[in-house]
Amino acid sequence: MPNDIIPSALSRGDTIAFVSPSERLNDIFPSAINRAESYFEARGFKVKIFDTKLLSTDFRRATLQRCEELHSAFTDPEVKCVLCTAGGTTCNELVRFLDYDLIKKHPKIFCGFSDITLLHYALYTQCGLRTFYGPTALDEFGEFPSPDPFAADHFFKVLTGEGVGAVPRSLKWTQEPLDFYLSGDSSTKERTTGTTPPWRWLRGGEASGPIIGGCLSVMMRVKGTKFWPSHKGKILLLENSMADEFSILEKGVVD
Repeated sequence: MPNDIIPSALSRGDTIAFVSPSERLNDIFPSAINRAESYFEARGFKVKIFDTKLLSTDFRRATLQRCEELHSAFTDPEVKCVLCTAGGTTCNELVRFLDYDLIKKHPKIFCGFSDITLLHYALYTQCGLRTFYGPTALDEFGEFPSPDPFAADHFFKVLTGEGVGAVPRSLKWTQEPLDFYLSGDSSTKERTTGTTPPWRWLRGGEASGPIIGGCLSVMMRVKGTKFWPSHKGKILLLENSMADEFSILEKGVVD
């Protein structure tokens, strides 16, 4: 395991790259992508979208094109943060073809969740890059009418180098999916939120150490491969997909 590489902090005026290593949703939900782009620009950042419009119909060639989007984002001297647009089911297609030496030479902030867990593990074990398990452009920053302030503020607090500090409990939450996924790109329906329940402690105590983990169903696909590091002495972060059982099973069968 290489030593941890900590990327430089994000500053106002920096460029954030939107990449789609898993699901390709930019053309399906352009309004949401535009909302995310406008939000970052309003906060003083620039956005560059790495999106090959016409992927090859050849599976291997299309996979290499998607890898090249990531390579281009990491090597672009203007880019400071590589933000995934969404999760999905297909990150496993990329990990054997990525140029980890190239990425290691150009360390950047890398952020995403769900299926992106595969890339977090790959970049950590093959490059030693410390990555950030967090929001995506579509799901959080593309929400109508605007991103949840709690999630957005914490994103910037962490990535601009202020330090994480104590993580407060969000005052509201929702299980509702984003309506544009259900009704189409033009949807302007807002999600209904409720009061967040209190923390539930299974066992009290204190611990310290590096955090590792991600989406549990994805982690189980990484286990047993060269991308699976030792978890000894680490704090385990777990979440899981709300997808239906068939979709979760399908991902495992594809691997």
